[in-house]
Amino acid sequence: MKTTKQLLILIAIFSLSFCGVSFGQTTHVITLNVDEDGVFSLSADPDTEVIDDSSLEDFTILVFEDDEVEWDGNADSGAVVDIEKIKFPRNAKPFKTKNLDGKQNNGKKKARGKIAKDKKNKTYKYVIDFTVDGEPFSIDPGLKVGQ
Repeated sequence: MKTTKQLLILIAIFSLSFCGVSFGQTTHVITLNVDEDGVFSLSADPDTEVIDDSSLEDFTILVFEDDEVEWDGNADSGAVVDIEKIKFPRNAKPFKTKNLDGKQNNGKKKARGKIAKDKKNKTYKYVIDFTVDGEPFSIDPGLKVGQ
């Protein structure tokens, strides 16, 4: 009887621990929008806190360690917006790799990365290299890793 109770308690603890690990991370999607006039803007999914969206260069979202960030492109005209690369200055590395290369996904390139450990309370500027129907562009927003 005592062994069964202890076993049930252990199962409950492991179940709760697994749920915490499984649901501890969040995926944030940043979309690079291109309107009909060729004007660029950035937006984030509704569950992502945008700290500053006053301009492309000031656009900053709040993320946490182990969160994933995905960059996607969208054009009102139907043009293909490929995210070619996410680049950080040489002394900044919020992800496990220094730069994130865009990878083909449903006919266009997207970039994705997971925030590394020990990056709390830092804000990073970065560059998004992207193309619109093959024409290259770059913008440099920010990323803040919270507590």
